[in-house]
Amino acid sequence: MRYAAFEFTGLLYLCFASALLATFRKEWCSTLAAGLIALEGLGRIGAGVFPCDPGCGGFSSNQEIHRLFATVGFVTGILAAIVWGITFRRHGWPRRWTWYSVGTGILALIFLLLMSWSQNPVNTPGLFEHLATGVLSLWLLVFAAQLMRASEHPL
Repeated sequence: MRYAAFEFTGLLYLCFASALLATFRKEWCSTLAAGLIALEGLGRIGAGVFPCDPGCGGFSSNQEIHRLFATVGFVTGILAAIVWGITFRRHGWPRRWTWYSVGTGILALIFLLLMSWSQNPVNTPGLFEHLATGVLSLWLLVFAAQLMRASEHPL
């Protein structure tokens, strides 16, 4: 899990961010958004290198470093989705991409807040963490697929 789900995907995020920087290098907003995806990738790699304690409830140094990298990854992933939504609008992409991107960022944030909420009646923080990861990963996959499609058939 650590190597395939965290470290390998983090490396793929870094590669994708590099491709985005090369493709959208003329505008500061695109550069910022690509940098956020790169930071999300570094957060994933770091969370994989420093695994959480069993149950992820401990206070070991590994757990704290894992939590730090995971926080960086989630926050930058949420911000990346939102900033790319703004960037899509500036590039004249269809409005649905703006809404999908911003909505993904907001939904991931809601899931993370539910994960962190100590009074949550649905006491399954891991579920909300996986849902946040899932919506952010799906957004990135759809974004990459759209870029490939757009390169074949411009929008």
